[in-house]
Amino acid sequence: MQEINKVRFNHLWTPLLRTAFYQCNHKLEQGAKEYRQLQNKHPNFAQTSRKLTHDFPQQTNRIIQQIWSHLPQNLR
Repeated sequence: MQEINKVRFNHLWTPLLRTAFYQCNHKLEQGAKEYRQLQNKHPNFAQTSRKLTHDFPQQTNRIIQQIWSHLPQNLR
């Protein structure tokens, strides 16, 4: 199960981390492009993001929520 979480985290949340990083550094166009690519691969990502983290450790979920808060409303 731990390996499944690791793969899922890397595959889905790494693009989200990059998007938040770009947004925090005022590279809005790059952030929007990164998030669009994620949405193209996973069109329902924004709606199912909570389900994707339901079995992650509490600390990981807190970090993800902090990252999520750095995304503009139109990208969530």
